[in-house]
Amino acid sequence: MTTISEAIRQVRAEYIDAGKAASAAEINAGLCEEFAQDVAIRVKGACLVGVEEFQMGLDGDPTENDVFDWDLLRTHWKVGPPGDLTEQQANQLGIGWHVWIVLNGVHYDAECPEGTRSFFDLPCLARQITTATTALS
Repeated sequence: MTTISEAIRQVRAEYIDAGKAASAAEINAGLCEEFAQDVAIRVKGACLVGVEEFQMGLDGDPTENDVFDWDLLRTHWKVGPPGDLTEQQANQLGIGWHVWIVLNGVHYDAECPEGTRSFFDLPCLARQITTATTALS
């Protein structure tokens, strides 16, 4: 049986060999959803999630994902704000769209085949957080 880490490495190599992307970072910069789907079909129990699934609308409109749903993140995912940020600071980051794979509470993407407990630690999102916190300073 193929592990999720093996599946990620295999699909990543297939994308690079086929010329779809030059690197794992490039996969995450535009092919993340397609990549996650291709991995998930090879791994039983793997599911796709995106940033918007961890957010909620400030005005009660569920289609407008304005801020992180900290109650959901704390209780279900056991995740708090990244680094030394407060919830309010994290809400101001403006993290962009990204889709990745979750299996048994661990988050994976093209750059993170070993997985991480906090989606904020996925390299793609960590770069966005670093860029946004630098801009906020």
